[in-house]
Amino acid sequence: MLKNNNQIAVKRLSTRSLKQNRTRNLFAVLAIVLTTFMFTTVFGIGFSLAKNLNIMMLRQQGTKTTITLEQPEMEQIEQSKKAKNLYAAGTKIQTGVAADTRGKTNILLDYYDNTEFEKNFKPAISDVKGTYPDNKNDIMLSKVALDALKIEKPEKGMDITLKTGSGEKTFQLSGWFTDYSYSAGGFRGLVSKSYVESLGLNMEEDGVLCLSAKTGRQSDLLDELESEVTLRKGQEFDAVFDAQEHNGGNVLVIASAIGLMGLIILLSGYLLIYNVMYISVTKDIRFYGMLKTIGTSPSQIKRIVKMQTAKLSLVGIPVGILLGTLTSFVVVPLALQIFRAGGNGVMPSDISFHPFIYIGTVLFAMVTVMISCRKPAKLASKVSAVEALKYHGQNAVKMKARKSTDGGKLHKMAFRNVFREKKRAFLVFASLFMGTIAFLSVDTFIGSMKLENYIDFYLPNDYTIYTNFNMDKTLKEKAEDLAGDIKKIEGITKVAVNRSTSAVLTFNENIFLPFLENDFTEGESLKEAIDFYKNNTDEETAYSSSVIAVSSEMMKQYNEKARQKIDIDRFEKGEVCLMGYVQTKEQSDAVKGKIIKLTDAESKKSIELEVGSCPIYGEDYGINIAYHWQQGGEPSCILISGNAIKRLCENPSVDNIIADCEPKAESSVTAAIKELVKINPAVRQTDIKAEMISDFTSSMAGMDILGGGISIVLILIGVINFINVMLTGVFTRRGELAVMESVGMTKKQVKKMLTYEGAYYGAITLALIFTAGNGIIYLIADLAQQTADYAVFHYPVVLMCVIAVIIMGICMFVPSVVYQMLTKESVTERLRNGG
Repeated sequence: MLKNNNQIAVKRLSTRSLKQNRTRNLFAVLAIVLTTFMFTTVFGIGFSLAKNLNIMMLRQQGTKTTITLEQPEMEQIEQSKKAKNLYAAGTKIQTGVAADTRGKTNILLDYYDNTEFEKNFKPAISDVKGTYPDNKNDIMLSKVALDALKIEKPEKGMDITLKTGSGEKTFQLSGWFTDYSYSAGGFRGLVSKSYVESLGLNMEEDGVLCLSAKTGRQSDLLDELESEVTLRKGQEFDAVFDAQEHNGGNVLVIASAIGLMGLIILLSGYLLIYNVMYISVTKDIRFYGMLKTIGTSPSQIKRIVKMQTAKLSLVGIPVGILLGTLTSFVVVPLALQIFRAGGNGVMPSDISFHPFIYIGTVLFAMVTVMISCRKPAKLASKVSAVEALKYHGQNAVKMKARKSTDGGKLHKMAFRNVFREKKRAFLVFASLFMGTIAFLSVDTFIGSMKLENYIDFYLPNDYTIYTNFNMDKTLKEKAEDLAGDIKKIEGITKVAVNRSTSAVLTFNENIFLPFLENDFTEGESLKEAIDFYKNNTDEETAYSSSVIAVSSEMMKQYNEKARQKIDIDRFEKGEVCLMGYVQTKEQSDAVKGKIIKLTDAESKKSIELEVGSCPIYGEDYGINIAYHWQQGGEPSCILISGNAIKRLCENPSVDNIIADCEPKAESSVTAAIKELVKINPAVRQTDIKAEMISDFTSSMAGMDILGGGISIVLILIGVINFINVMLTGVFTRRGELAVMESVGMTKKQVKKMLTYEGAYYGAITLALIFTAGNGIIYLIADLAQQTADYAVFHYPVVLMCVIAVIIMGICMFVPSVVYQMLTKESVTERLRNGG
């Protein structure tokens, strides 16, 4: 048998057939454009969010450095640089603390070598202006340090006078930057190597070796360093929590959300493109049958259909990518704003156009198109010329003979028609279900993170004023005076003061092991930390924690969401405390109920308390306090009542001041508080609820626009799919319906039967939505709660009811309208033409 090779003819047939189906082409291209556009947008959001979230974690950490070695020798530095899991090895020298001429603003002065500044520190800051200090008198400061020094418009070379250990010194500003983390005890300043040398400092006596690991390899790097680097007696590598290494949970949540959305788009796009191509092939089935009579092989017919689809894809995919890219300039920043609210700009809103986005989009779009046209192409290739003449678009379906004494009931006939072709029924259910669930899922996600939830979680009070760390007697008095001055402001309805002190904890390995496990890896480092705290009695390095007195109202708010509830009555009496934070539920349960002994660092008074609750990371529900610095392995804070702190400490510091005001007086009260905090040196930070809500409102508006746009597109895909499927169904059954009319069935009865069919489709789809769909909605709400800690479960009751009415309306209305459109000819003409 001779090989049939008519490639030129096949291409010509494909091109001519493409030109003759302009309406089909328009719908097919729109379907491909819509699918590609959604892929581009979703992948763009996902990739940008993951990248910017990683930058946010790094900025909050303050540096890529997570492993340090004090007083390193040159040989040790060189040995460390050979580690395979090393990202960068830099050095720094701490030169002391400087202050402004009033002695109120502390600035930590450090020298960084080029590697430490460029590789480890610079990625964690932004808006770098000027250059790193080069001359002896040069200094580089963070913007918050400049703000504290009352310098609003910094200029390179300007004089800045600071108090240092050797007296007042005038520096020249060489540069400045935005810093997102604050060092314990002060702001950040950088000095030159010449300045370090002038102080007589050197690396082996005063320096620190700063090491950062490749992504996810901190533990491996630490093991490698401990085995390969020769240490002196008493030397050890110190490792701190690497936020980027433990960012996998957030990335997984983002990947899950993007994956779920991608799957919905993939299925919806498949249904849309498949329906368009299937209708086209069905209409042209006689054409394909006749091609076989002139020698066209099945594979060539398949190629004709696939070539048409490929040509349509060459138009649709680039247009979709272009539209998606242009939209990303608006959509991606809006999506990222959702996660930036209240974050003081720590999370960037950069748009990432990584090649993976376009490669992934093209691959997903092509796979969707190829899968969608596979069955129509197969159908076209199988049909023979004889079958084509009598083809009505339906597969032969065996029907059981049914006996009836009251004739055929329309609703019974309709129900049998729904499931007569199971694949078509599945397409209808899938089209409506996917589009509707996508719409409801987006609404659930947005509703779970609405503005009211954010306000309740993060902003329970109108004003929160945080004081400086480690205040002396004068600053303590200034903080107390501030609380008194705020009470006098007209319009203030409430002023509460949370007080704090530092307490030494009587170390007990059985109690505090979970906290040590937070910062020390299992093995030698954990054992060394335990031995250190067991044997150390020095007050400055003893096992300790910040102790903060809070109100019972704050604990009641904590109990609303907390897994471990605290006994409010016992808390108020000073019998139980809250101690946090740990990493797992098992650790939390192990700590709860233990008795701890606190000894105040100044008064030396001691009290014993039972741990009433030990939250894990992320369970900050309703706790409005400042966070103090602690050594590795110590509890980040211990919350007690006002009665308990009176027994422990004679003169506690002001931790923060909380105030509320009358709504109508908000403007005047805000102005008065701003004026008070501006001149009070004890104030570190002021949170004003109205201003933060204003910032967050714009973010929520962006979320609404983004979510609404995605929702409309997704439900539109579902509705179009349903209409396409019903159009295909009625079109392929036009001959059957003509026969039914010829034997006495009226058009009114046919419409009624089709309406019943639509009603069954709608009812079954709603049943799927209220069962399997509710499960998906629950998963989406849970995903929202993992994405944002302020999110609460939101079930779209009203929207669900509205959607149910709309679905039933569309399902009952569309089939009869489609029938009316396709049956304008007489019954005789339709029977003669096969429908």
